[in-house]
Amino acid sequence: MLIVNKFDLYKHWQIAQDDPNKQTWMNLKFMEMVNFKRTDMLSLKVEVFDYSPDTAALIANAVAEYADTVKNRFSKRIAAEALTILKEEYDRTLAYMKKIEDSMQVLRGKGVLDYNLQVEAYTKSLGKALAGNNGSGVSKIEERMKALEQFGGPYLSLTNEFILQKERQVFIKEKLDEAYLNANRSLPSNIVVQKATPSDKKAKPIRWLIVFVSTLSAFFLS
Repeated sequence: MLIVNKFDLYKHWQIAQDDPNKQTWMNLKFMEMVNFKRTDMLSLKVEVFDYSPDTAALIANAVAEYADTVKNRFSKRIAAEALTILKEEYDRTLAYMKKIEDSMQVLRGKGVLDYNLQVEAYTKSLGKALAGNNGSGVSKIEERMKALEQFGGPYLSLTNEFILQKERQVFIKEKLDEAYLNANRSLPSNIVVQKATPSDKKAKPIRWLIVFVSTLSAFFLS
């Protein structure tokens, strides 16, 4: 519709505006007059036929110009939807990480700070206490080790889960930043290799001539 409105093609191609099937006629006429071909270089060639060579060239150049506009419009719409989904997922991941941190903080209150380091430290301290016949020291260390045994497993599981969620959060953040840029910037999606110029001769035969020649051919064949 951008091209149709810009060049008032209903009037230019003599399609009645009050015709209830005007959209159908316009689509058929547009497909007849505007051709798109894929070249060997993977570029797109736009050919426009019109009663006026100058108008044909203007329409071809406008098609190339609006193609970029339309593509950016759809790309931004998709990017905006992706941005919304990623933002929700990012917020959900952060909320889950906050719950894990709160649970870990509760376990820290039970004396679990770093499971692996504490196991190593308590084991060494217990060996020294036993070697020195330090009964009270052995009792304190065993008490701490019981707490570590009780709460260390859940703490270790939460730690591993937090690490996984942190990696997920970093990954989603990268995608979120990318989606934000795609939704808020406009980059040219096509490069015009050669602009259209008016043809110096008719590119299509006249319709009455086609009918006339076809009729003569049928006559001679008969």
